[in-house]
Amino acid sequence: MRLTVAQALVRFLSVQYSERDGVQQRLIAGCFGIFGHGNVAGVGQALLESQDANPASCQLETRR
Repeated sequence: MRLTVAQALVRFLSVQYSERDGVQQRLIAGCFGIFGHGNVAGVGQALLESQDANPASCQLETRR
């Protein structure tokens, strides 16, 4: 399977968890982006693709 750097980053971060006092929580529960304003190319697309494939994987809020 071939992935872009952005796709690999989103997949990696979506499976990272932290544990404290026996309670496991997602390390990054979601993100907020204003894409098209100098952000890294491809990250917005990777986040949208990830959300389309598995809506529970990452909460994404976008604004223009």
